[in-house]
Amino acid sequence: HIFTVPGAHIDPLIEATRFSDVHPVVCCHELGAGYMADGYSRVNKTPGVIACIGGPGAGNLVTAVQTARIEKTPLLILSGDVPTSLEFRPAFQSAGNFGSNDAHLYTAVAKFSKRVSRALDLPDLMAQAISCALSSPCGPAHLMIPYDVLKEPLTDAPVDFPVNIQENSASAACQDVLARLCSVITGNDKTIFWLGEAINTCSHSRLILEIAEKYHLPVVTTYGAKGVISEAHPLCFGNFGYAGSARANAILLRGDVETLIGFDIEQNERNTLNWNPQLYAGKKIILVNASAGFTPDQRVETHIACPRRMLEGLHPALDSIPYRPNGRAQWVQTLKNDISEKPPPCARCDGKIDPTDLMKGLRRELPPETIFFVDSGAHRIFAGTDWQALKPETFFSASVTAPTGWAIAAGIGGKIGQPVPVVILTGDGCMQMHGIEIKTAVRYGIPVIVVLCNNSGMGNIHRRFVDVGQDVAKHALITEVDWSAFARSLGATAFDAEDEASLTRALRQCLNKPVVSLINVRVPINPRLRNEVYCKSAFA
Repeated sequence: HIFTVPGAHIDPLIEATRFSDVHPVVCCHELGAGYMADGYSRVNKTPGVIACIGGPGAGNLVTAVQTARIEKTPLLILSGDVPTSLEFRPAFQSAGNFGSNDAHLYTAVAKFSKRVSRALDLPDLMAQAISCALSSPCGPAHLMIPYDVLKEPLTDAPVDFPVNIQENSASAACQDVLARLCSVITGNDKTIFWLGEAINTCSHSRLILEIAEKYHLPVVTTYGAKGVISEAHPLCFGNFGYAGSARANAILLRGDVETLIGFDIEQNERNTLNWNPQLYAGKKIILVNASAGFTPDQRVETHIACPRRMLEGLHPALDSIPYRPNGRAQWVQTLKNDISEKPPPCARCDGKIDPTDLMKGLRRELPPETIFFVDSGAHRIFAGTDWQALKPETFFSASVTAPTGWAIAAGIGGKIGQPVPVVILTGDGCMQMHGIEIKTAVRYGIPVIVVLCNNSGMGNIHRRFVDVGQDVAKHALITEVDWSAFARSLGATAFDAEDEASLTRALRQCLNKPVVSLINVRVPINPRLRNEVYCKSAFA
């Protein structure tokens, strides 16, 4: 699939899909196309492909490309341009030196950006672009292809382009890191696994679970790694940080933890609370990351290595070392007794659905394999604190950049080719950004379920502004929109959920009849949240 908004620059490309097994998905906006390709790539483990015109089209796409680079999602962007005969002359919608200069623009936001001047160069440059997108850390690659180059016939093009993520093999230095990790895991330290998004795969989930169970290691994740092991498992304490579970925050910030072993913890997610001094107090922190990361504490060991390869090497390395169970199991039991999730002291819901009840209602009705896409906004807190991810590769969010409305388009892309339910948790602020892409899902029969947390405002911003005063907080309110009528006007099925019973009825209808659906859920603008101390401010 290629996600696109057509235009004259790329007419030859769209026309050529008639004779291939490439399927264009025409989106409402280039930014929506970029986010769809992002979601498609995350779920299907293959590069997402985007085609757009140069100039305004490529400009509209920039935020999605930047997001993919920071979030390490492999994308291939094919942008058009005027014919090469006009490259050095002023021309309408020129993307070259006399226009928007897209090849240069994309060097700032993509891993790779080249202009293709001849059709003969295209196969080699295409192979380079895809290889760069898939090399660890993954990211976006861009090719700018003029109109006349797209029209040229090409008879000897190779077809063996790379398709899998290319990770660096373990080096001799990595063996030293493995020995270091093994000594800690088989020792007596009160040790915790802290896991990031890069290893949130089914194969790595099995390795983590075997090691954690054998060596009695509690597991805490980042927001983006929710589900790497089931959050119902007794060794899983949830996700740490802003919008984290109370258990995860309590365990990582308590004083008796001696060692944290982190895989893919770069601490650039909004959710990692890396600014909290309690995270570093009295602990050894050993991080295995694909690239160098920032840490405010010099005592943190950061080892530059592929987290996936290191985890794969850790399993056999541990098997070669004799291990005698120690007192760590008793400590884990103490953690379970000391730290438990407590319900909010009271709800301020004003006749609306409590966020905790919303998450529990969704979890109760949705199958364990449901893929959950979460947008940016107050509902991120609801999902972080109360959604229970039961399987790896089922929870996706742009957890570093958090662009508003990302999940609406990304969830549509992620659903393509997937037989399991895909649920998009979003808000009315996000709907204002990219709700129109529901039309794309309807057009192509992509049966996503959009759960809209409707609080008639930008909830996170309102939570900050309300302490300043109502005259400031009013800027975070949204004029009432009938989102159910909006969805129906686009061809989707829509439901209004005023209580748990109506939410349950709506979910069951959506699951029994897979069509594009929106469930408009009324939630309070400023609810009392389970983990209030960590939800109040991103930078407290």
